[in-house]
Amino acid sequence: MSFGTYARRVRDRTLPYGSRYLALRSPTVPRLSNVLDGGEMLINVTIGMDVGTWSSVTVASPTDLQDQLDELSAAFEGRVTDYEKSVPAIRDIPGFLSAMRRLAALD
Repeated sequence: MSFGTYARRVRDRTLPYGSRYLALRSPTVPRLSNVLDGGEMLINVTIGMDVGTWSSVTVASPTDLQDQLDELSAAFEGRVTDYEKSVPAIRDIPGFLSAMRRLAALD
C-alpha cells in the first residue's frame, strides 16, 4: 500500500483508522486508548548525532509489553556487543554490510 493510499484511509472517518485520525487532530491531547488498540504500540526513535545530544527509544502501548521489550532489549544489546567486537576485522564495504545485517538480525 502506498503512503498516499494509507493517508487517505487514515482520514476516512468510516474506517477504523479514522477514529485515530480524529484523536490525533483534536485540540486536546489524545488518550493513548483512543489512538492504539490492545497489542499495538507506538515507537519513537530519536538519534542524537551532535556532541551533547542524546538518543532514545520511547515505546507507548495500552498493553503491558515489558517482558517482550526486555527480551528485545537484551537481544539487541548482545548484537551491539558482538558488532563492536567485530569492528576491527571489518576491512571493506561487503564486510561492513554483512556486519550491519547481523546487527539488524537479518542473517
